[in-house]
Amino acid sequence: MAGSATERPADDTATTPKRRKPAPADGAKRQPRGEARRQAILDAAIETLARKGQRGLRLTELAEGLGLKHSNLIYYFGSRERLLSEAVEEREKRERWFYKIPDEMVSLSELPDAAELIKENALFTRLYVVLAAESLDPEDGLHEFFVHRYRRARQRIMTAVMTDKEAGRIRPDVDAEQVGYEVISMMMGLEIQWLMDPDNVDYLQIMRNYTDGLYERFGTPEQT
Repeated sequence: MAGSATERPADDTATTPKRRKPAPADGAKRQPRGEARRQAILDAAIETLARKGQRGLRLTELAEGLGLKHSNLIYYFGSRERLLSEAVEEREKRERWFYKIPDEMVSLSELPDAAELIKENALFTRLYVVLAAESLDPEDGLHEFFVHRYRRARQRIMTAVMTDKEAGRIRPDVDAEQVGYEVISMMMGLEIQWLMDPDNVDYLQIMRNYTDGLYERFGTPEQT
């Protein structure tokens, strides 16, 4: 009977708002507004890290400074560790683009050029020194980032040594890997001394003298 027909329950899927999925934090395509907001968060995180270091990156304060909620930051990045990692990687990408840093060094003679870039970028050099020191524990969020960063740095030095060998500027018996460890260790130690006492530590001149010394120690007779 028409009057006694059982009515189907109303389909409430059209009126119940769907829970939005977290925004991808892996570079996937987003709406322009969402991309702009995500970039603004990254920019603010980079500035905070440059001024206060890793310990000073507090999501609640960062969100308040941007007029956002803590949940907004989690929505775009998932965690403080992910935001920290992406902020540092973003800074590195910008630095490489601005200074046109090549992927490989073609000679140890380029070390003073690298030192000049480090000196010009003193604020971010300090940032990396501080963050690396805070990331010694394998459980730290940036530990793997800095492990790979220093591996890449040593590899660039090794490539420069091999290129110098092929060009006859360095003796064939020189251990490229050992030179890589030495150069990076020297630069890291010198960076700390220079950052602590910039008026009395001439970072650039010391690196020039050190580079000359490398060729005196490892160069072929024609070069020395």
